[in-house]
Amino acid sequence: MWVGFSGGADSTALLLVLHELGFSPLAVHLNHGLRGEEADADVEWCHDLCATRGISFESHRLDLGEGGRGPEDAGRARRLAFWENRVGDNDVVALGHHRGDAVEDMLLRLVRGANATGLTGLRPARQIGNVCYVRPLLELTKDELIAYLQGQGVHEWCRDGTNSDCSFRRNAVRHEWLPLIRDRIGHDQGLVQTLWNLRMDADFLEEEARRLTGVVDDPRLLRDLHPALFPRVLREWLRQETGRDTILRRPAITRLREALERCASESVEIPLGEGISLIVSPAGVRVKQCVEPWDAISWNWRDTPVLRIEELGLEFRACEMVASPDVRTLAEGRGDVEWFSLRDFPAEVLVRPWQCGDRMVPFGRKSPKKLQDLFVDGHVPREERQACPILDVGGEVVWVPGLKRSAFGAVTPGSNAPCIRLECFPLAGGRKKMDERMKA
Repeated sequence: MWVGFSGGADSTALLLVLHELGFSPLAVHLNHGLRGEEADADVEWCHDLCATRGISFESHRLDLGEGGRGPEDAGRARRLAFWENRVGDNDVVALGHHRGDAVEDMLLRLVRGANATGLTGLRPARQIGNVCYVRPLLELTKDELIAYLQGQGVHEWCRDGTNSDCSFRRNAVRHEWLPLIRDRIGHDQGLVQTLWNLRMDADFLEEEARRLTGVVDDPRLLRDLHPALFPRVLREWLRQETGRDTILRRPAITRLREALERCASESVEIPLGEGISLIVSPAGVRVKQCVEPWDAISWNWRDTPVLRIEELGLEFRACEMVASPDVRTLAEGRGDVEWFSLRDFPAEVLVRPWQCGDRMVPFGRKSPKKLQDLFVDGHVPREERQACPILDVGGEVVWVPGLKRSAFGAVTPGSNAPCIRLECFPLAGGRKKMDERMKA
């Protein structure tokens, strides 16, 4: 049995319990490389504890890399990828989450708009890909785990200094939200009971979804599914088809329902993101694997003027200019070159894949338009759309290189106002030049 062993009180208690019960666990410490010497000290502490207790131990460093995700989401994604590649099909990974973690996770997901499945993401056992994750401590409190450790003669453990930083949402829930609820209500038993009830509801709905995956072959049966079952059936079916856990967002669900209602003679393709599309036709629904998935990238163009996206064969270049170009230069500009006012343009922007439901107010228009419609107008084939980078500033789509830009950060021709010149070119061996698309 594998054990995720951070060295904190929770995972230390889990490791010692399993060792005491005779499970011969392998303790795996994952160092995200974010806390410098403190993280290195944690590795040493974990190694020494395992050596003292005769427990097998190994440590791995995870590179979070660049991307638009925050450190919490990026860390979770890298951990899942590590276990997916490291663990065999018949192995189990034990994690040290306790009751407080499950309540915190429920509150976090509640404000994001999750359903019962999302609200109860921390389950006693869950299969993701080829890995079975178990959480034996979910019914225990933090105080109970600490009492157990002290009974085992362990009075110190690793403490992550970032856990007190309430700029991270989970820490805010732990140190601000929950203490306020406990202070006003006197306890958190209602939250614990709600979590238990939601788990029962989610288990029932997911079991029904597994039983009903066959309806995907019949558009009428799929269309008539209860709204609570519709996304769950598709999620389970996608997991079976692709081996990946794909969560359908609301815009994709809406488009899929609309396509099923029409049930036209021709096929309709609905991108889900991450290189996956659904093809809806009278014969049913099938999945299509599109381009290789790529992660959003948070780009600080001041620190890194050149951004290479190897997956797409593209390169972004940024150049700060002391004055705006003249009218002729702007008029002759190509779709792979744009200028933005430096006053409006932040130092850090997001370069990401397009998502279902994305909209933009094109330059010269007053109302937003779906990117999908812009792709159609620009004759961009469906199979290429996921490979089109989107420049996102504060949640607003401001530029699709080779296609359109918005009025955001518009420059005044020939003025002395500083601006930024952005270019997006293919790398050697990359895809076609974007100006070829502009001629289409």
